[in-house]
Amino acid sequence: MSHYPSKRDPWLVVLLWVAILIQIVVGILIWMTPGRPVEQWIVTGLVVVSAMFSLHVLYGTAYDLTNEELKVRCGVLRWRVPLASIRRIAPTRSLWSGPALSLERLEVRYDRARWPLYISPDDPERLTQDIVDRCASLRIVGENRVERTSNA
Repeated sequence: MSHYPSKRDPWLVVLLWVAILIQIVVGILIWMTPGRPVEQWIVTGLVVVSAMFSLHVLYGTAYDLTNEELKVRCGVLRWRVPLASIRRIAPTRSLWSGPALSLERLEVRYDRARWPLYISPDDPERLTQDIVDRCASLRIVGENRVERTSNA
């Protein structure tokens, strides 16, 4: 199995850390204001869970490639894309949401998926080449661009 960490755009890392710090400040302010302890614990719990989720997305987004499938992780979310089902991979700078921490993305279109999957591996050339090497029905047709061969 090959592992590919997600590329992280600096502006997105800063944005997520600012959001986490705001959550921490809110959690502290909750305890500095008089109120009912039950409500304070509930709000603090929500703040902690939200901050942990943000950290898990920031540092837990990665892609694993086996001989049969591309496994995508983004925090607690998971996708499994069989290599034989991939129709096309193409570079994009789409703003659509996906398990990608950079705007330098790859759009993965595959069978049985209504929408493409957007990923941002740190080394897109290596990932696309490794996918093609593991799946005979795919070929490289341009820079980081992969398509299914017509006879597959």
